[in-house]
Amino acid sequence: MNNAGLTRSMSKKGCSPDNSACEGFFGRLKNEMFYRKSWIGVSIDEFIEELDRYIRWYNEKRIKQSLGYLSPLEYRNKMAQCEKIAAIDKSSQKCLAGMAYDDKDSKV
Repeated sequence: MNNAGLTRSMSKKGCSPDNSACEGFFGRLKNEMFYRKSWIGVSIDEFIEELDRYIRWYNEKRIKQSLGYLSPLEYRNKMAQCEKIAAIDKSSQKCLAGMAYDDKDSKV
């Protein structure tokens, strides 16, 4: 990696929780994007654009059951909103507790 001028962006070797999340993501990326298309004749720039579109869709639109049927972006925004509410009202733990997802008021 050093010879190629690359910087490691994932966790260090042997950190199972981080590696598992990364492997899961790359597995989904291959199944949902890469294997579904013939890449013959696709330029590197076109591939990068397609990859960028997939990652944006994955973060902004693709819902996950483990996040309460929210996209990662929606989940992060909801967490930030809950943290603001909790900072203002210390007794308000309902919002954060609801993030485990038992939210009956959700518009899913």
